[in-house]
Amino acid sequence: MNNSNTYSSDVLYHQPGHLKPVNTIREIGDYIFTGSQDGRVCIWDKGMEKELGCIYAHNASIVDIQGTTDLQFLITSAQELVLKIWFMKDFDLADSERCHISTILGAKAVENHIISASKDLQLKKWEIVENKLKLIAKNRIVSLDKYFADENRLYISSIEGDKIILDAGNFKQIATLFVSDNKVLRSIRKASKYVKEFVKKDPNALLFNISRRNGFLILSFKATSEFIILGHEFGFVSIWNKETLKLIKAFFVHGNHITGIDIHGDYLYSTSLDSTIVKFDIQKQKPIKVVKLTDKPYSLLKSSNNELIVGLGNGDIILFDTNLEIIRKHPGINLITGADITPKNVILAFNSGEIYAINNSNLALSSSKKLHDKPILGVFYYEGNIITVGNDNKILVLDEDLNITKSVEFTQRKSNVRRIRHYIVLTPNHVFDLRNKEVIKGEISSETEKELKDIEAFQVFLIKGDVLLKIQKKILSGEFSLETKNYYSQEILESLHVLAKASEKTHYKYTSEFTVLSDDIINKK
Repeated sequence: MNNSNTYSSDVLYHQPGHLKPVNTIREIGDYIFTGSQDGRVCIWDKGMEKELGCIYAHNASIVDIQGTTDLQFLITSAQELVLKIWFMKDFDLADSERCHISTILGAKAVENHIISASKDLQLKKWEIVENKLKLIAKNRIVSLDKYFADENRLYISSIEGDKIILDAGNFKQIATLFVSDNKVLRSIRKASKYVKEFVKKDPNALLFNISRRNGFLILSFKATSEFIILGHEFGFVSIWNKETLKLIKAFFVHGNHITGIDIHGDYLYSTSLDSTIVKFDIQKQKPIKVVKLTDKPYSLLKSSNNELIVGLGNGDIILFDTNLEIIRKHPGINLITGADITPKNVILAFNSGEIYAINNSNLALSSSKKLHDKPILGVFYYEGNIITVGNDNKILVLDEDLNITKSVEFTQRKSNVRRIRHYIVLTPNHVFDLRNKEVIKGEISSETEKELKDIEAFQVFLIKGDVLLKIQKKILSGEFSLETKNYYSQEILESLHVLAKASEKTHYKYTSEFTVLSDDIINKK
């Protein structure tokens, strides 16, 4: 991909998965999509065996991923004001609109429209005209907190606990779901062993709180052809007849708020902030199996393969079969905080304090070490040495095999750590002298920084866990100024040529400003 006439750009290093909690999981068309608080939307195959691509969709936490009914567009929304639609054929951005004046709660595809909701208490209906979002209707819902969609219905959960059903076509109210005090009381008594986990007060305080608010807030939702299953606060589940809207069962499954819910035959599967996933027998109203998770789960989906996909707070994604046996796991990824190029490798620094050496001829991992106890703020190559600056007050000098040859203590708070010629800038008036390997007082003028822009051979960009390399085309064609040649060693210039060839063969490619796709999708287009 060429971003300009000056640079040739390629993915240098892509990490499949997520940096932060996985909030939403959806199966749309031929893919599984996962969205996270890192703003990324990952695209997976149906079996979740490998990531096929990644969309840097938003700068805020993803709250919803939907597909239009004709599968022409992907709809993403996040905890910001912007709604985005993407072409499903190549995942390029089709339109981005500021749709609300407060945080968006989600955007659902209902019939041939998109219905968005926001903390501005507005429901808005959109249609896509010539690949653009067009507003066609809106309605104000007092105390709007969460909402869910099924067929032509919207299920609204208000801050007061009311559960209102609206006709998606005209936004008119159809009915209100309400859990009576008697059924709630019986459920609480049956689950009395959990009550102390809900509140530290007397159980009556909980009951008063519930009745005052007319029931539990809906936190998760599942609709079948016959039933509406709702997961609520405090681990409570209610099952409703879809046609009559009458409550069938009410029971507790967990000791904390339910974050995901699904159903398979007579069994309910649910995840909760009590860090468990439970297989629950609906008829007998008792758990069949409880699995303790390594972190709090934030999302759950039963795929068309009858696999249960769970997104965790640490970015992990775990697949279970219907007996809650683990099929596979995709670990959360680590934030890359620095990168530089040596004659043989690309050196990557991580938020975990680790450092990786990636072979520049095939982009395979050569070696790795944990060097710092806190995040690494930057990594730099200079005349045979690799220098790491950590947030643990250590500056380490390494050889090319990642062995420490010198350690320097520097306790002052560091900011905007970067290399300028023979120095690493630590603070506005402290630098690390690369020639003498010591910290000295000094400043780098803005004129000097600007001057270096004219001779730089490459740029490395860190993008939410990925590394993008931009190499000057003049360097690749062997044309460079005397200043550039004096600044970079011949070994580094040769390393850039090797990297350029290696990056052309990588499994992942940047296809747009927002999108990284694998060869599997690119060749399919």
